[in-house]
Amino acid sequence: MKKVKFFAVFMTVVMMLSSCSILGMGGAAAPATPGVSANVDGQASGAALKNLYTAYKADGKVDMSNIMNIINIVTLAKNIQGLKGVEDTSDFYRDFGIGLVAGSNNLVTNKTASPVTNTLGALASTTDLSALTSLATAAAGQAVNNATAATNNAAASANSALSSVSETTAGVANTLSSLSTIFGMFK
Repeated sequence: MKKVKFFAVFMTVVMMLSSCSILGMGGAAAPATPGVSANVDGQASGAALKNLYTAYKADGKVDMSNIMNIINIVTLAKNIQGLKGVEDTSDFYRDFGIGLVAGSNNLVTNKTASPVTNTLGALASTTDLSALTSLATAAAGQAVNNATAATNNAAASANSALSSVSETTAGVANTLSSLSTIFGMFK
């Protein structure tokens, strides 16, 4: 019974991770309305930050063996790419910050939106986060292929996927450092 429950939960997580929309591989066209993309990216980033902060408060760290934390980091990495090379006085930054507040359910406040956006912008500008997203996509595919073989392989598949993602140590280290800076703003 325990194996069946574990397998069901594992398959749900694997399907979420391998979803094109989670990893930003969807084919949707960019919105035509100016500011909408920045706001949507900000909302997705805010939701990911809130989830990461909640896990951080519960665990005392960002546990990189937790698949949901990896999904949230990949989501964050995908959605902050628009901040790369954009001036902090631009409409994009402003709209991203508005989305950040909304997506985080006010964990990021109007007061902290600018410094959080600046930290995320610096992370996007100084760290190649595409490797993290690529490895997560490959790991998800590998996990799906391995998990369909048998229920007993599910745990091995999850560990394999997690180890593949954690191989991008520089990107992960920079991301975790930035998250630490941001989480300090929430106290």
